[in-house]
Amino acid sequence: MDTAMLVFEITKSSPVEERYSLTDQMRRASVRWQRKFPKPGVVAAIVLRL
Repeated sequence: MDTAMLVFEITKSSPVEERYSLTDQMRRASVRWQRKFPKPGVVAAIVLRL
């Protein structure tokens, strides 16, 4: 499962009042992350550096 779908599944159960603030921001960030780092090796290298 890719990152965007994982975040979508996690945020689906969030409260209605959070849907257009924090939840929306998390969903947009996960899509942007996949566009910036499309290769799994790049993401793994970045996570290991943190």
